[in-house]
Amino acid sequence: MPSDQMSGSRGVILIVEDDATTAELIADLVEQEGFTVSRAGGGLQAIEIFTRERPVAVFLDWVLPDIPGIEACRSLRALDGVVPIIFVSGRDDEASTIRGLDAGADDYVAKPVRIRELIARLEAHIRKVGVLTERQAAEPAGEEERMRRFGDVEVDLAARLVSVEGQPLNLAPLEFSLLEYLARNAGVAVSRDQIMREVYGFAAEISTERVDQLVRRLRTKLGEGPKRGGVLVAVPGYGYRLEQGSPQPA
Repeated sequence: MPSDQMSGSRGVILIVEDDATTAELIADLVEQEGFTVSRAGGGLQAIEIFTRERPVAVFLDWVLPDIPGIEACRSLRALDGVVPIIFVSGRDDEASTIRGLDAGADDYVAKPVRIRELIARLEAHIRKVGVLTERQAAEPAGEEERMRRFGDVEVDLAARLVSVEGQPLNLAPLEFSLLEYLARNAGVAVSRDQIMREVYGFAAEISTERVDQLVRRLRTKLGEGPKRGGVLVAVPGYGYRLEQGSPQPA
């Protein structure tokens, strides 16, 4: 396995998959795109390789021989809050998708995979991370620029942290990306297509229902009591708007 990102390589992609045929199929396509591949047959090995190799993205199976894929996902996300993690799973039900995203994954693809689509998703997530890094580097570090407050919801855009009534709130990467996008456009209606492009990084094969599911999960976590100040409002036939309210006095 590579000990660093090889000369000329676009970076290391970690494939966590115990089925050799599936792993080989994904690896071949990834290498054709100019990446170096590291493979792990289980979650514990994946964590070890991740720490050593620092991959630019991870493909992760749901069912692994040692620990559940969802547990591996949480561990990997704790090690790095930005690197794209994409579940490649034999489960295609909504509950599993939501659990995977809540565990910190950026995307969820059901088997059998359409390989070109999988590569397109990988490229989109890597571009998104690059844009995020460039944006953070270019932004002023001032308090007003990095912080957004909506009632008792506080968003630190630079640190990617959210708190409600002063208590830390754990958001999955996609949930934070949605909140960040809406916060930067507070008071402006954004379409579902805009959310697909700006939050997911691509529009292909993403249904409007998937956007609606993401919004519902974010609403549930934020809560929408009278003290929230900012609330996610549906704009019928179009998309959503984060309404800015005045923070309530203490």
